[in-house]
Amino acid sequence: MGLNHKKLHGSGRLVPMRPTGIAYHVHHGIQSVGDAAQYSRTVRPGQWTKCLVTLAGSGMIPNGRYFLYADEGGVHQLEFSNGQWYYLAAAA
Repeated sequence: MGLNHKKLHGSGRLVPMRPTGIAYHVHHGIQSVGDAAQYSRTVRPGQWTKCLVTLAGSGMIPNGRYFLYADEGGVHQLEFSNGQWYYLAAAA
């Protein structure tokens, strides 16, 4: 059985996990991983994997953990650290 990877590209609203009243409009590119029984050694449930997030406008996003409310549906947990975005891979 192969991996069930699905790339999610689109836009959404990025909200810090700590209540701040701030929301960032972003474009994203994350790789969603399917059924937990199909994971390889490189991607496991609960593992942070790199992804792409860019602001729709100008400005900067501070380091921290965020919820991404994707316009195409779904909520994803992201982290920004040392200039790199990470997505929390979880079983779908």
